[in-house]
Amino acid sequence: MLSTSMKMTLKIVGKIVFQHWQWEEDEILISAWLNISTSHIVGTDQKGKIFWSGIHSYCVEFNSDVKGGQLHVRNDDSPVRPQGSKKSKRKGKRKAQIFEDLSEKKSSVAKKLSLMEVIKNVREKELMDREKEREEESEHREKMMAIKEKELQIQAAMKEQELQTHRYIKEMEINAKEMERERMAKEKEREMDIQILNADMSTMSEKRRALHEIACEKIINK
Repeated sequence: MLSTSMKMTLKIVGKIVFQHWQWEEDEILISAWLNISTSHIVGTDQKGKIFWSGIHSYCVEFNSDVKGGQLHVRNDDSPVRPQGSKKSKRKGKRKAQIFEDLSEKKSSVAKKLSLMEVIKNVREKELMDREKEREEESEHREKMMAIKEKELQIQAAMKEQELQTHRYIKEMEINAKEMERERMAKEKEREMDIQILNADMSTMSEKRRALHEIACEKIINK
């Protein structure tokens, strides 16, 4: 019994090749389509008289133009074509071409995978570099903020020191002026005392002389 998928495959093949049945050529096409070998030596369990008879029966059922005598059923005792035949060479070339195509595809896939790996590594490195740059920028900002804070503290301390110095100078100026006023007052008082002490008592009255003596005593007792 043929599977449903095999029948579908043969139906597609039949639409193409069964109008003018040439079994020797079409056998190659069917074998290639089904990805099986026509050699009973190289073949698998799907080779042999029963398998090819099943195919022939299905083809006859599908296309009434195919007659029983038109199909030469392969059996396990049929001779094998020599390795140097044209058919074998064509088959070998097809296999070589398939292997070459597969090799090229594998090489292309390997190159793409390698390129993807390179791109992945580059992106990972870019992400790491960006992360490192962000960390460095963050550290730099923190350092700059610390420096700025220190500068502000220094500026505040200098301003406070300047204010204290200004207040001290102002106080010193006030004290100096006060001391100068006191000195001048004492100097004036001393001059007056000297004038009192040097006053001419001969022209004074008795009462005035008594007051003058009292004032002189106070000046002397200072």
